[in-house]
Amino acid sequence: MDDFQIVAHRTLLCGLHIHAEIPLEVDRIRLMNELMRWLPLWLALSASSPFWDGRDTGLMSYRQAAYDEWPRTGIPRLFDSEAEYKRYVDTLVATKSISDESYIWWAIRPSARYPTLELRIADSCPLYRDSVCVAELFRTAVLQALINSRDGRWSRHSGIDRLLIEENRWRAKRFGTAAEFIDLDTQENRTALSFLNGFVASCSEAIGDLDSEWAVEHASTLIASGSSAHRQRVVYSHRVGEGDSSAQALRAVVQSLAIETREGGPVLRLG
Repeated sequence: MDDFQIVAHRTLLCGLHIHAEIPLEVDRIRLMNELMRWLPLWLALSASSPFWDGRDTGLMSYRQAAYDEWPRTGIPRLFDSEAEYKRYVDTLVATKSISDESYIWWAIRPSARYPTLELRIADSCPLYRDSVCVAELFRTAVLQALINSRDGRWSRHSGIDRLLIEENRWRAKRFGTAAEFIDLDTQENRTALSFLNGFVASCSEAIGDLDSEWAVEHASTLIASGSSAHRQRVVYSHRVGEGDSSAQALRAVVQSLAIETREGGPVLRLG
């Protein structure tokens, strides 16, 4: 609280963090570079924070917007290697900018405590199936990147790739599964479903090895029907339409989230 002042006081946020173990001989930063293009997709599928301070923010993931107030968040730069990343961390520690590596809070990062890559961009999902879907897609992408690294198939990144990924992150937090994403290869807009299909094409070997077709199917369903943020807005609009005040409608949203978390199924209408 002393370090971050009002930023820390304002931040009442919970995210979904997913760890995937990486073999010790593999450079986690180079692997992270391979995965970064899919970060906006995982955010869109998990988006569940449309309301803040008693109002509809107009965003599907306001958590991401609020979290951007913190330093060292968002999309990391494309480091050349884990050694270069380590020099960055050592400089921050030496200059007393941070106490240790755990104060780097990017959307994806090499864990300071475990031999893992840690996905941090996802919102918390009230439905456990949505959480497991995102986790499986992340695990699939990690395995595919490991297969590619073993075969020497590292991607070549252009100078604007990180900026395009950042643009796609904005689209995901604003529109969720209704977003259009910029394809890094063609630099053209693609629907979320087309973007998912691109993910499937890029990770086909890993999807087959892990039998992850179910996660792809679930993600397709989420894109068609909407994530938690969409369901929350349906509940809110229904209750307002029934004559509830905004405060009463928001309480109904909270109740629906509690029921989803407890029972594992969506609640779109409350009687």
